Amino acid sequence: LSNSVALLSDALHDMGDALAIAFAWFFARIGRRKRSESFSYGYKRFSLLSALINSLILIIGAVFMSILAVGRLQEPVVVQSKIMFLFAILGVLINGLAVWKVHKGKTMNEKVISLHLLEDLLGWCAILIGSIVIYFTEWYILDPILALGISIWIFFHGIRSGSKSTHLFLQGVPDNVDDVALVKDLQSIPEVLEIHDLHVWSLDGANNVGSCHVVLNDCNKSSNVKSRVR
Repeated sequence: LSNSVALLSDALHDMGDALAIAFAWFFARIGRRKRSESFSYGYKRFSLLSALINSLILIIGAVFMSILAVGRLQEPVVVQSKIMFLFAILGVLINGLAVWKVHKGKTMNEKVISLHLLEDLLGWCAILIGSIVIYFTEWYILDPILALGISIWIFFHGIRSGSKSTHLFLQGVPDNVDDVALVKDLQSIPEVLEIHDLHVWSLDGANNVGSCHVVLNDCNKSSNVKSRVR
């Protein structure tokens, strides 16, 4: 209706985010299941799988819209700025409410969803401003420029969130854990002679797991030391 590639890019992005939220909801429900014989650590890591899928949706959508925007840069077309404006108002209101509802998420899955919605909000704000400028100036080339800018921004944020999710998915040490400082703290316990075979990873970006081998100078105090180590 509007012939606006910028509006289309945000519409596609919102559709991708709707799918992403559906994935997040589905995997979050699975993550609340209790551990089983098949999954001895429980199902919380399924939310990391969701975060990876969501990041991939962002990246693929951004590449597709960039290609479309470059074509329009070469041949700008007339766009209906009034329709752009109306949809932008709607997008700002709905996405603003969504961002406010989910911004306190703690897991990697919730944080990626919050990022999705914040990107949507900023994208609609850009289109809102762009539609006003186009209405008064008829600078139609601004439409593909906006679309390209939004797509590039989405792409790099998708890469960043995807790399964090991949790091956790591959059982890398969580960013909020200093394993060197952790070993020093454990070795400060008087009965501890040595700490080795330390492993720290995260189930979902919020719930961390750790294991290690503790060598004691007095095995009779092992129960007390275990509680202090924990």
